[in-house]
Amino acid sequence: MYPKIIILIFLILPLPLLATPCNQATQLVIQAYDLGEHAYTRQKALIQQALSLCPNHADAHNNLGVILENEQNYPKAIHHYQRALQINPDYYEAWVGMGDVYSKQGQFPLSLDAYLNACIRNSPVRNQRITELLDKNNYRAVDGKNVLTQKSLNLLYDKQALEKLRQKVTDCRSRYRSVAPTLVPNTLLETFVVFRNIHFEVGEYLLTPTAEQQLDEISHTLLKQGPKSIQVSGHTDIQIFKGVSSEENDIRQLRLSQQRAASVANALAKRNIPSNRMRTKGYGYTQPAQGYTEADWDKNRRVEIEVK
Repeated sequence: MYPKIIILIFLILPLPLLATPCNQATQLVIQAYDLGEHAYTRQKALIQQALSLCPNHADAHNNLGVILENEQNYPKAIHHYQRALQINPDYYEAWVGMGDVYSKQGQFPLSLDAYLNACIRNSPVRNQRITELLDKNNYRAVDGKNVLTQKSLNLLYDKQALEKLRQKVTDCRSRYRSVAPTLVPNTLLETFVVFRNIHFEVGEYLLTPTAEQQLDEISHTLLKQGPKSIQVSGHTDIQIFKGVSSEENDIRQLRLSQQRAASVANALAKRNIPSNRMRTKGYGYTQPAQGYTEADWDKNRRVEIEVK
């Protein structure tokens, strides 16, 4: 069926015990597995029947989560993984499932947190993914048309949440030395987020619809947390302005990055974030997110927001 679906192995039980609803549910989960990986509709029906008999059946919730994930029904998949974890917090397959779904949704902070919960429960299944997310602060970044939710932003902007994340990373690395070997754990306490989805066309500082949606989520988060200071930093790529000297190009790049930062700050102010708590700065092309190659240009046209 799927690698995250659990195969159950039982000891021989007395007949009266086998007749209980939850044991009947277990038999249905086994039947679903035995159908093989192409009988999805029948498998789903059997597992749903199992849950109607035994609503607190962790394996049934996990296995239904896997099926829903493969159907790309991510909200319902998350719901069933969470139910499995409410029943059994040490159910590492459900943590892995949560991490995979959040990754597919572009919610990388939540994905990292879920994978770390799997890691500290003795599962090396996604440890390479943990390293990839920690590398170059990839878990702090959001790209394309993905939008970080308030739940992701709360994890990145809350000091206590970041301290818990740092401790999980430390525990995971103590168990598996290959996880992010060059990482300095205290850098996990920094409260900045890289918004590549607050995207600008070449030479522009106007906000896109995706950027506006992301700013809605950011403003809701900041209004709840009430930070004392917010730093908005604008960046450009290295593409030169045509027909100008290198000195003039640098001036224009710096001005454009400042305009991008100001554009975001103004949008946040319209969403009731106090202007006197925000500071803006432009860096031109001097601090690329990835590098200076053409493949990096799109990621370098970005805004970073740090709270204190």
